[in-house]
Amino acid sequence: MKLMKNLLILSLATVMFIATACEDEKAETPPESATISGTITFSGDWPTTGTVYLSVQNTWYPLDAPYATTTISESDVTANA
Repeated sequence: MKLMKNLLILSLATVMFIATACEDEKAETPPESATISGTITFSGDWPTTGTVYLSVQNTWYPLDAPYATTTISESDVTANA
């Protein structure tokens, strides 16, 4: 009888441990779309040759090609005098 009692206690303790170890929280789903806004500050003179690009990465540390890219011309930049 003592063996049955000990096995029952051990079984219940094991079930309680396993039940409390399980995580019930659901992972948050990332938004399907979002908006990023801000100010880009350039310093120095505008380059005389070449193209100035602005690119967006969807992950950080960027290992692949940019998610989106656009070119910036000198007329797109306003002087902050």
